[in-house]
Amino acid sequence: HNTPEVEDEVSKHIDYHADEVVVLPSSLNLCADMVRAHRLDVLVYPEVGLDPVAYFLTYARLAPVQMAWWGHPDTTGVPTID
Repeated sequence: HNTPEVEDEVSKHIDYHADEVVVLPSSLNLCADMVRAHRLDVLVYPEVGLDPVAYFLTYARLAPVQMAWWGHPDTTGVPTID
């Protein structure tokens, strides 16, 4: 995630159960490089459009499967979101 100052219950739960938590920088290029380096099978975007870096990352194919979470029940309008 890219908001280390957020300590809500959902973030805490995910962080606790995750094998690894990576705090992403605010640079789009650095974020994309860091995500690619992890060679993910699936990349889940918990929100699309609330953060400019996260929004533009969705346009890159950073994992074979990319998906949006709860806030987007129909479509994000982004062609690289499966």
